[in-house]
Amino acid sequence: MNWLILALVVAVIAALVISADRRRTLAVIELERGAANVTRGRLPPRVLAEVRDVAARNRLARGRVVLRRESGEVRLDLHGIDDPRAAQQLRNVIGRFRLAELRG
Repeated sequence: MNWLILALVVAVIAALVISADRRRTLAVIELERGAANVTRGRLPPRVLAEVRDVAARNRLARGRVVLRRESGEVRLDLHGIDDPRAAQQLRNVIGRFRLAELRG
C-alpha cells in the first residue's frame, strides 16, 4: 500500500512539473530538410518566415528549436542542430524580437 501512495505522489509531482514546463514554452519548431514548422504553440508569421529562411539557407536536415519564457526573457533551446553558424543565426533571429512580440 505504501508503494502505491508513493507512486501516486511521484505521478502528481511529475504532472505538475510537466504542466509548468508547458506553460513556459512559447513554441516548438521542428526543422526537417530545410523546412520549419511550428508543432506546439504559435509564432508571428514574420518570425516563422525568418526561421524558415535560416533553415533553408543552411539546409538543416533536422532539428528542434524550443522557445521558452524564463525570467521575463526568451530562452532558446536548440536540439539536433550541429552547425554553429546556423545555431547563431537562429539565436540572432529570435533575439531581435521582444517577448511580447513572440507571444503574438
